[in-house]
Amino acid sequence: MRKIIIPNTDIEVSVLCLGVADHGTRISEEDSFQRLDQFVAGGGNFFDTAHIYAAWVPGGGGVPERVLGKWIASRGNREQVVVATKGAHPHLDSMYVSRITRAEILQDLDESLERLKLDQVDLYWLHRDDPSHPIADIVETLQTAISTKKIRFFGVSNWSTARIKELVAYLEAQNLSGFFGSQVGWSMAVRNTDVGGDTTIRFMDTEMEAFHRESGVFVAGYSSQANGFFAGAYGRNILQPTPPSAKVVVRSYYSERNFGRLERAQELAKRYNTDTNSIALAYLTSQPFPACAIASCPTEAYLQTTLEAGDVLLSSADLIYLTQD
Repeated sequence: MRKIIIPNTDIEVSVLCLGVADHGTRISEEDSFQRLDQFVAGGGNFFDTAHIYAAWVPGGGGVPERVLGKWIASRGNREQVVVATKGAHPHLDSMYVSRITRAEILQDLDESLERLKLDQVDLYWLHRDDPSHPIADIVETLQTAISTKKIRFFGVSNWSTARIKELVAYLEAQNLSGFFGSQVGWSMAVRNTDVGGDTTIRFMDTEMEAFHRESGVFVAGYSSQANGFFAGAYGRNILQPTPPSAKVVVRSYYSERNFGRLERAQELAKRYNTDTNSIALAYLTSQPFPACAIASCPTEAYLQTTLEAGDVLLSSADLIYLTQD
């Protein structure tokens, strides 16, 4: 699998990052260990979790972090893997009450470290933002986490382009380092704007893409597989797919624009001797700025096909062709 160095760090990550939000709950611990082993065997070294993950499952809060930590301890491979987790997410029953104060950030971080059984995480994302909260206060808290060696580098997740620019400008003015990148919802399929849902999340748009292209700031895309839109079960003539998750996919991604992207991805898949989902993931990892795709793979077979995307490098002409709407 291809790997890249995250700018302004000494950390090398696989272009595919395994998301473990369902590990230990929807995916049993035994199967989770098998998926984690399989990912490493396929060349992956980058794992993404969060303090809030599985809190939506009764008794599940913190389980994905614990499973990942238990696996690392059992395999003795801490030096070979890159661990990223996220904190400062609102409580699920009060999503519009931010939790980005110093006390809340450090509390979440300490709890994540305990669950992961680690003294330090490589990459730490702030899971949500509160634009009314001063950048200076946030940076001071994260610099404390770096100086106490609880994190190596920090990033932001679901922040607007304007706030990321504000953060970068502040760090430059104060001659501070430690910031490594942004995590947003991003796939080759353009999410329909009228689907509702959580308005605190951010998706890649033209403004944000231009920022990353110009600045070279690293970006990690979650929902990179568009809920399976490119995996073969969906298409222009498949208007009533049967999986339980199909309603979400139809509502979020069914459009003439995305059908065109799907069909062009199918054409490129033949040329590259791979599958359409690999082309969709490679669309993210082949950009002219440093990027990785966060993928969730509940089954052995799905992970195996996903791993193929880690070796696919598309040309600039391919990227233009895929999105010539």
